[in-house]
Amino acid sequence: MAKDKTETKKELDEEKRVIQMKRKLIEKKYDLGKYKLVDIQSLSFTQKVYLGALFGLALKEDKETINPLCNIERKLAPTIGFSNEIMQELIRNRIILVNPKSPIDAFMDVLEDCEFPEAYDVYKVSYIQNLNIYAHYYEVIANFGNPNKWNEGKQREALLLWKRIALEECLECLCYYIKKAGFEFRLSLGTGSIFHSLLDHFSVSQIYGIIFRSIDSAKQWYQELEGYKKVYTNAVLFSAVEGCNKYGKRAILGDWELKKYDRIADCQQSMISEFFFNRVLKIGDSGFYLPPTFTSIYK
Repeated sequence: MAKDKTETKKELDEEKRVIQMKRKLIEKKYDLGKYKLVDIQSLSFTQKVYLGALFGLALKEDKETINPLCNIERKLAPTIGFSNEIMQELIRNRIILVNPKSPIDAFMDVLEDCEFPEAYDVYKVSYIQNLNIYAHYYEVIANFGNPNKWNEGKQREALLLWKRIALEECLECLCYYIKKAGFEFRLSLGTGSIFHSLLDHFSVSQIYGIIFRSIDSAKQWYQELEGYKKVYTNAVLFSAVEGCNKYGKRAILGDWELKKYDRIADCQQSMISEFFFNRVLKIGDSGFYLPPTFTSIYK
């Protein structure tokens, strides 16, 4: 039976009331006036790089609002885990604040131990930068686009961040080839440490080749298992990762000159990688083709 006009109007009025109530709760919870502006001098080198990359990816023309990342095709970081870490670092230190004008559907209605609108989707809300820069606003924002001498005296932090970005690019490559081979990617605790060690000797470009070789070898072994494939899936994935470790060690001991591969077309360079290597270190593609070392940064 069709609804009459009175019933339909009641439903629309109730929906409107709920939306207005939710908006008021969001505006109260995330009132920007509650937060003290963060002194830009207090930001660490790494926090500046994180923020500069985020600005480059999603800062609106008003130079204050940061668009929801779900609306942007390009990735902030090579992996979702690293993207989450970047966002949480900036949010936790109140360098960026949740915009109270964010879409209502970015806030979760029902979540255990959380009342609306405490829980939200990090990628669906928009943000407001919270830096105490208004005396030299446009100058500071422009410097985040083209940083000048950020890494002076910050060699250790710069190298650690290079190695972290390189590590995440290796994991991105590993995930890509594992999925392409038809497996479900499962990152074990030891995987990161294996690639972290390899990066002491090789570039991401060279490790791409190590990964491709190991995945291809593991895939051939898997195809020979016939009726035991389901049982040995985890063993195959372990073999692929361990294969990277063994081949890398042999290459180090033998002092092999490993071939350098180009970026995978399906693994577009992330914003933090481009910003860090092009704008901060100013070494461009060397961040991909050279191992992360002090010599590579300050040659």
